[in-house]
Amino acid sequence: MKREASNTSRHSDDMLLNDLWEEDPEETEETSEKAWKFMIIDDEPEVHRVTKMVLNDFYFEGRPVEFISGYSGAEAKRLMASHPETAILLLDAVMEHEAAGIEVVQYVREQLNNHLVRIIFRTGQPGEVPEREVVHRYDINDYKEKTELTAEKLYTTMYSAIRSYRDLVFIDQHNQRLEHLVNERTADLQETNHQLKQSLQQTAEAFAEVAKLEERNRIAHDIHDVVGHALTTTVIQMEAGKRLIAFDPELAQQKLSLAQGLVRQGLQDIRQSVHMLKKEGDAVKLWPMIQKLIMDTELNAQVSVTYKQKAIPELDAPLKKTVYHALQQGLTNGIQHGGATRFWFDVDMQEDSLAFELRDNGKGSETQGFGFGLTALKERVEQQNGRLEFKSSEGKGATLWFAVPVL
Repeated sequence: MKREASNTSRHSDDMLLNDLWEEDPEETEETSEKAWKFMIIDDEPEVHRVTKMVLNDFYFEGRPVEFISGYSGAEAKRLMASHPETAILLLDAVMEHEAAGIEVVQYVREQLNNHLVRIIFRTGQPGEVPEREVVHRYDINDYKEKTELTAEKLYTTMYSAIRSYRDLVFIDQHNQRLEHLVNERTADLQETNHQLKQSLQQTAEAFAEVAKLEERNRIAHDIHDVVGHALTTTVIQMEAGKRLIAFDPELAQQKLSLAQGLVRQGLQDIRQSVHMLKKEGDAVKLWPMIQKLIMDTELNAQVSVTYKQKAIPELDAPLKKTVYHALQQGLTNGIQHGGATRFWFDVDMQEDSLAFELRDNGKGSETQGFGFGLTALKERVEQQNGRLEFKSSEGKGATLWFAVPVL
């Protein structure tokens, strides 16, 4: 019974399962009338006659039996190639030569790659072909001596074999349907990836616009902070999508779509950063910007940031930018280089200075130095007569701290 999904993803999953397990009415009607193919391969005509006589009234799931007869290993190979939908192959072990039956098994399994047909090996003389060796080495499904196959036992053997064949065909058909559906979803993911590449191209074009501005060095510092943070969270979503594509295509598509949105947001942030450079920025409110940055980072990078909003005096535009980009740079470095999942952030007044501190639980490193982003941040702090420190210890995370006088 179908159940309503609570969201789009659940609805898609239900539709996927319905597509996978629903029977085709035409196919069901056709198979109900189609006969099961039983192939008898034996060089003794009497064996054919008796087998057909015993199984003449054999029915399974409303379908009768169609007998196909062959009298040698060579004929068996030809018939199996012509009738790949054969359900059961009753195969004599020894015909034109002692290995004739074994050669037919190898041909069917290895060259025809038919692993659905149930092969019942029959031998006229015990010990002609050792049962244990044959069952161990070759892909046969049953081994019977002709003398033990009474009418009752032959009926029982055929019922067991046909049930096994039916189940294998059912699984094979639905595996093919599942593969088709996965291919369709993969095509959707490829289209999403194509759109993502287009978004990245737009980002590259935005960089070209930025490069034309006069204050290149100052712009480079701000753009590094914005893009580094955006690309870090984007890469996390893309890596998650890559890991999920084989197991959960629907969720993988969601991850890639989120990554696409992050790239677009990064593009918007670049343009906003350039716009902020053209004005003093005094009208910009610090705490709303910080709260949005923290909220976006927690959502997109799956980290937690603990902080408490404290009352601080109104800051000038350069110091607002310093606080904002320090938090952005610290989060980016902690996630990208330290693998951090938790952060503790504090900004407060200490006497006549604004003190900033960001700690994380990353892996840390004794040798971690100042990259481009931290170097630019240090220069920005020192331009405002402040002091910046960065400490990182292996196994103890990292701490970014600075203090700037507030006049």
